Amino acid sequence: MIKIEIPRTERFYRDQADLLLAKGGVYFFHNNDFNELLYIGKTCNVKQRVKIHLTDTRFFVNQRGEKHGSTSDIQHNFKWIEVFYVDCPVERDIYETYLINTLRPSLNVNKVYLYKSSRQMDRYKTEKQILYEKLKQEKFEKAMESIELNI
Repeated sequence: MIKIEIPRTERFYRDQADLLLAKGGVYFFHNNDFNELLYIGKTCNVKQRVKIHLTDTRFFVNQRGEKHGSTSDIQHNFKWIEVFYVDCPVERDIYETYLINTLRPSLNVNKVYLYKSSRQMDRYKTEKQILYEKLKQEKFEKAMESIELNI
């Protein structure tokens, strides 16, 4: 596996979010209660992006058509933030992708290549999505049965 050296991070608690800089960087949301890494993100303005995570209550639909609270899981569960600043957008993207797949945060959905995040699991899917997947599986099983009977 590729090894990438990560810059030194700074830690901020919820009430210190105003101390974040309006610079590009990579940020980590942690849940101190369970020593869990919740989310890793990158942005061209860390201060502004973290504030959006803390105040936005809209929903988004991901690439698979799944509806999620854009920040609700982070808002209610995080205890502290780590951040390091990087000016170059390409470097931020590389750091983010590498860190998501090596540290495996529970709430990241995009850029997850080496594991399945908790947002990809059934508890975050709508009833319609779960039913659709179940019907797809049943169709597949019936097709396999008919193939086995024809052999």
